[in-house]
Amino acid sequence: MKNSDPSGPPDRRENHLGEAGRGFWSRRSTATLYLIDGYTLPYSTYGIGQGIRGIAIHGIADSHPFREQDFTMDAIQAILTRRSIRRFEERGLPPDAIDRLLEAAMAAPSARNAQPWHFIVIDERSILLEIAGRFPNAEPARYAPVGILVCGDSTLELSKGYWIIDCAAAAQNMLLAAHAMGLGGLWTGVYPREQRVEGLRELLGIPEHVMPHSLLLFGYPAETPPEVRRYHPDRIHRNRW
Repeated sequence: MKNSDPSGPPDRRENHLGEAGRGFWSRRSTATLYLIDGYTLPYSTYGIGQGIRGIAIHGIADSHPFREQDFTMDAIQAILTRRSIRRFEERGLPPDAIDRLLEAAMAAPSARNAQPWHFIVIDERSILLEIAGRFPNAEPARYAPVGILVCGDSTLELSKGYWIIDCAAAAQNMLLAAHAMGLGGLWTGVYPREQRVEGLRELLGIPEHVMPHSLLLFGYPAETPPEVRRYHPDRIHRNRW
């Protein structure tokens, strides 16, 4: 499989993959590939795409060391097996892993494609410990090496009020990407609880036109919650209630 840019160095043009499918970075097409850093890659570099098996990305580990791992989890598997992780190993996350989580977040759909979000990456231990002490629902922050606060920016909105849904979509993308990458994640709610919103605004110096939405915690999981099945046919209605 060749890079669409023939000027790219030959040793970085090929990617070897099994059966390709859809992922966060290829929602619009079932036939085309996408470009990252100018080089053609399969639908889901980390194996998030549906049906991907045995991905081995070659020749790009120099610029993206975290890609040295092979991920074979497809989209449906990631969705159905994701669990909230509240205990994390002490080791930190490589910068490339954090970048990929943020890339997944920004691939989320948003109303009129406004993308009205900002993300605050929190990796200072003192801040994470203060968050854990001040906000009981975010107590696992004392164990997490990284937190990412998803925020909505009212000055970027094109459809008033939709920033809440947009930010939720970005948060879910990160949680699914983390799980598919072998990481653990936890969604802790912020908006619309005023005490949490204003507390984080003051702690992190967030301007008034930006609203803290949710705090996600990430790390290598130190626990393995049992799988659960949440499919309830009685909640499904066809055509009418």
